[in-house]
Amino acid sequence: MFVHIQVMSVTSKERTKARPLPLNTVELLRVGSSALGMSPQHTMQVAEKLYTQGYISYPRTETSSYPSSFDLASSLRFLAPSSEWGDLARGLLEAGLNKPRKGNDAGDHPPITPCLLATESQLGSEAWRLYDYICRHFIATISPDLHYLHKELSFWLGGHGEHSETGSGEIVGEFFTATGHSLISPGFTQAMPWLGLGPDSVLPDLVVGSQLPVKEVRMLERQTGPPNYLTEAELIGLMEKHGIGTDASIPVHINNICQRNYVTVESGRRLKPTSLGVVLIHGYQQIDPELSLPGMRAEVERQLGLIALGQADFRSVLDHALDIFKRKFHYFVENIAGMDELMEVSFSPLAASGKPHSRCGKCRRYMKYIQARPSRLHCPQCGDSYSLPPGGSLRTYRDLSCPLDHFELVLWVGGPGGGGGASRVEGGGAGTGRSFPLCPYCFNNPPFEGMNKGQGCPSCLHPSCPHGERALAVSRCGSCQTGLLLLDPISGPRWIFCCNRCPLSIRAFRNASRLTVLPAQAAASDMEDGTFGCARSSPSVCPTCEASLVRVEYPNSTPSPLLNSSPLHIGCMFCDSALSPLVESPSMRARLCSLPIFVFFKTDQLDGHWAVPPALVYGTYPASSQAIPESQLFKWYVPFLQGGGGSYSNQDISE
Repeated sequence: MFVHIQVMSVTSKERTKARPLPLNTVELLRVGSSALGMSPQHTMQVAEKLYTQGYISYPRTETSSYPSSFDLASSLRFLAPSSEWGDLARGLLEAGLNKPRKGNDAGDHPPITPCLLATESQLGSEAWRLYDYICRHFIATISPDLHYLHKELSFWLGGHGEHSETGSGEIVGEFFTATGHSLISPGFTQAMPWLGLGPDSVLPDLVVGSQLPVKEVRMLERQTGPPNYLTEAELIGLMEKHGIGTDASIPVHINNICQRNYVTVESGRRLKPTSLGVVLIHGYQQIDPELSLPGMRAEVERQLGLIALGQADFRSVLDHALDIFKRKFHYFVENIAGMDELMEVSFSPLAASGKPHSRCGKCRRYMKYIQARPSRLHCPQCGDSYSLPPGGSLRTYRDLSCPLDHFELVLWVGGPGGGGGASRVEGGGAGTGRSFPLCPYCFNNPPFEGMNKGQGCPSCLHPSCPHGERALAVSRCGSCQTGLLLLDPISGPRWIFCCNRCPLSIRAFRNASRLTVLPAQAAASDMEDGTFGCARSSPSVCPTCEASLVRVEYPNSTPSPLLNSSPLHIGCMFCDSALSPLVESPSMRARLCSLPIFVFFKTDQLDGHWAVPPALVYGTYPASSQAIPESQLFKWYVPFLQGGGGSYSNQDISE
């Protein structure tokens, strides 16, 4: 039980709080919103009225430093008769003015100062409050700094307890610290009392060794919360920090977003984004994120500043800025459909009618599948929408997630003629639909250079993703010569290999229970589980055609079509004599056409057979340079492979 606290150390140090910088427009707008409850636009209107009536200096200035020639005493002298700040003004004139702090000299107008004495009855309530602040701020800039004593106490909160193991009584407790301040000289806070030290910050006078009884011990449970909405004053400060707008344009910008219903002004002058404002920003981020970030506008402002300093040419800056915004405008117009989709989802009953489908990688909540054209996935929590291929339908995909963004993968099934990649499955019926997995986020935001928007997992360049082209690719496509032939991992037992660039598909290894494309660096131990049909010099790549090897498994319950009825075989689906007959012959021809074409000239003959290299597949007869008829290609090529290829010597080979 705690019985007392004992002071262990007391440290005191005198500190100062600096007087404010001279008043510029941004600070006036910030204070008008936070302290006076006036919008930035209205603050400027009142300040301009005070200026035109001669009560204050020009209110549009970025300078926060008085010029060396500025007559501070004269500006202070006419405030001496005031019943509000006359005592402060007269005291400074008698004791001497303090040198103001040096702020930013923007080279425009001097800081905002009072020019003529006024009363509340002359100005009215609202204008008087702003005028009163300007006068008090001016007096504070030439007043002394605030001086205070910073005190820190270190104390022991202890008592007697019982040891958990021995049961013996011993001293237990904890060290704590407390800090506080005591006023030495109020300085400028006489003019601005709201910036002074609060009464709760003063600590009692204690010395080392002092003991005080403990009246109560409480442990409070709290939890963190999300940050609050920005106030107008905070927004003004951030705009100044990031270089967005000027003293003249900042209030206009804030007034515009209020009038256009992008934000609403809540209690405490906090700016709450509306649904329209949120959707607008999401649309900009989806189409061109730079348009919603501060850097672009700040760079324009920086270039304008260089023009003012004579360090940049006006015409060059103008042409450069116009060119950038013209290009961005045309790009935005070309991709405006993305904004239309977001607007439609947010301001129509489509979002309510969609059905939960797969999880969002950002909030882990279920996204809704909206089937109405254009179909998309929409996350009500985040407010984001993700486009899908046109045509076809969407299904869940084995509860797998993208390793990049953690969005759940979905399976897109394209119907005949659908945009999901309706394919020609040779030997399997024309017009059969193609299915492929995709990550909703990567489909709309390509994660790697070289990928295009609208590509699914079969085109992903992720080095280790089990759904990408590096894990499923067998060889180059023989039809388009640019795509890769990939295994469709969910097409079994009627296995299909599809090109990720063109509609070509190949059926192979019908009724196999499992089919796997071996990785580029497959371990030798993985090969030893079954019959290995290619040379072991490169364990996962065919030495003849450089295609990736495949691992084919058939169920033990049915007869295996492999050699010796083995249930398992590893080899090249094009060159291995045990596997190539199980691939449809028309597609085999397409694969053969993708390999190099050789032309041979008669130079030697061995045992009555023309000597040919193992890599020869399609092009010309070895002896006569005549084209091999398609009808003879397959029956000529397979026995050639089964024979292990021919031998050759002194032959001229041109590719």
